[in-house]
Amino acid sequence: MQASVKLPAMVASVRFLATPATGLVVSTWWLGEPFGPDPLAGSVLILGGVACAAWPEWRR
Repeated sequence: MQASVKLPAMVASVRFLATPATGLVVSTWWLGEPFGPDPLAGSVLILGGVACAAWPEWRR
């Protein structure tokens, strides 16, 4: 949490949003966890939100 204090708010929020999707990818790759349609849909929604937050021209 200390690192988020030193980062701009936008960068910190994008990093926090991407954490669950990153965890799903790592658990599938490293631990062999199943990756079905529900986690895939959730990851797409999360990464879509990250993409919307990352490009300033999409925000008003």
